[in-house]
Amino acid sequence: MSGAKEIDHEFTDEVVCPHCGYVLSDSWDFDDGDGADCPECNCKFKISVHHTIEYSTKILNAPQEPAGGNMSHGHFMEVCSR
Repeated sequence: MSGAKEIDHEFTDEVVCPHCGYVLSDSWDFDDGDGADCPECNCKFKISVHHTIEYSTKILNAPQEPAGGNMSHGHFMEVCSR
């Protein structure tokens, strides 16, 4: 087994050089498939951009939830006649 340090470079919040682990602070400037030159070690690598989509919903005209957050789902069902 080699003494090489494992670099966390997959599914990270910023672009990370897979050669040396340098974190590029301008990650938002890159598009999927872009190539990059690491400013730390001068090695080249390819960037893959991953997108995550999440959804939230809210009931229209629903009474405000109390500060304790104890409004039951049954109460919301009363607001909708369906």
